[in-house]
Amino acid sequence: MYVAGRSVNVRGGPSTNNPVVGRLGRGEAVLVVWVEGNGWARVRVEGDGIDGYISAGLLTDQAP
Repeated sequence: MYVAGRSVNVRGGPSTNNPVVGRLGRGEAVLVVWVEGNGWARVRVEGDGIDGYISAGLLTDQAP
C-alpha cells in the first residue's frame, strides 16, 4: 500500500490519543500487517524502522 495523504502521522496505537512515532509523505510504500476493526491499519516501513498505526483511509493501493 501507499500513503495517500500529504504528511501522515504514524502512531504507537490505533487512535489519535497515541503518541506519534513517525511521519510519512505521500507515495511512500508501507506493508500493512493488519487492519483493526476501528479503521486503523498496523503498518511497517522497511528500512526506516517505522512500525505503528495509520488511519486506513489515508492509504491507497495505487502507486504514485
